[in-house]
Amino acid sequence: MLTFMFSDDKQVGLLLAEDAPPMVEGSRVTITSGDAAGRQLYCIAAGGPVLLGASLGEAQELLFDGVRPGDEVVVDNRDYLAFCHYYRHHVADPREIPRFAVDDNYLYPTYHFDDTKAYGAPMAGMAHDGNIKVPLFLIQHSRDTSCWLIDGVRYDEVVRSQVGDRVSEMWRFWVMDNAEHMPGSAIAPTPPPVPTSRLVEGWSAMETGVDLMVAWIERNEQPPEDTEYTFDRCHNHVSLAPTAAERRGIQPVVTATANGGVRADVKAGDEVQLAATSEVPRGVGGIVELAWDFEGTGEWSAVPLGGGLTSSVSEQAAHRYEAPGVYFPSFRVVSHLQGDRADPYGRIMNVGRCRVVAT
Repeated sequence: MLTFMFSDDKQVGLLLAEDAPPMVEGSRVTITSGDAAGRQLYCIAAGGPVLLGASLGEAQELLFDGVRPGDEVVVDNRDYLAFCHYYRHHVADPREIPRFAVDDNYLYPTYHFDDTKAYGAPMAGMAHDGNIKVPLFLIQHSRDTSCWLIDGVRYDEVVRSQVGDRVSEMWRFWVMDNAEHMPGSAIAPTPPPVPTSRLVEGWSAMETGVDLMVAWIERNEQPPEDTEYTFDRCHNHVSLAPTAAERRGIQPVVTATANGGVRADVKAGDEVQLAATSEVPRGVGGIVELAWDFEGTGEWSAVPLGGGLTSSVSEQAAHRYEAPGVYFPSFRVVSHLQGDRADPYGRIMNVGRCRVVAT
């Protein structure tokens, strides 16, 4: 997608003399001869002998301009390997991640490194102390591979430490489960389960957030409660509460089972009994749409909804998997703050999934 920003004659990649090494993505690419000697980029994609790169600053503007046939490059993955183990060596305090320390002593050599100063400006980040001055919503996607959920949790903690007793008047932290950095429909299709069968369109939560902020500021209507979660500091793991009543927030909670469990082992051709339940948190509207994707292909079969506003549903379906394989049936639920089925905006989604192994 980065290549769309450049003109047609921009050199955005290399054609190597042989196929690129396997798992080369993330490697540093250094031009070592010719007019562009000394320029460094990082591999963002590769296929066969083709290698695409990107960087920061001047190197990002130039990319591979000036590189000519016959020039030499060095492809080196040491930076990537260092990044993979970064978390072991840049722990600010042995109590921050206890599993990397024993009796407050680090297990690995540690180094001081100011991430914000090093990466803040080019990566569009910023320093923050949590001392917010105006009401603020943070909507964090749980499956975001670019802005990790743990970052939202840490910001939630620092805001609460600064705002104190005023937090309910100034702050809400909502987690959108099964949402990525971009809509599932914007991710390239894969073999089943395709992205749209397991990732929701998270942007609608932003639309809902705007409505809720307007109501909060202009009419003093309190927004829904924060999403409830637990944070395991030892393993740096975030877990969401299992039910809508416990999780709260603004998103429906969905569960799906096959033959009564999260996994069903069946013979190919046998009928599988699928069941799904969903509920929206108290005070955040009602359910406006239901659908099954039985085989994880992104093809949804709508389920009729009865009249009137409903905050919970329970559905069952039978399906046969004729060919052996592993399938991931998914149940999708869409809610709306006012329960308006015709409104194309503010449609908050979630999915529940289970596994069927047919032999």
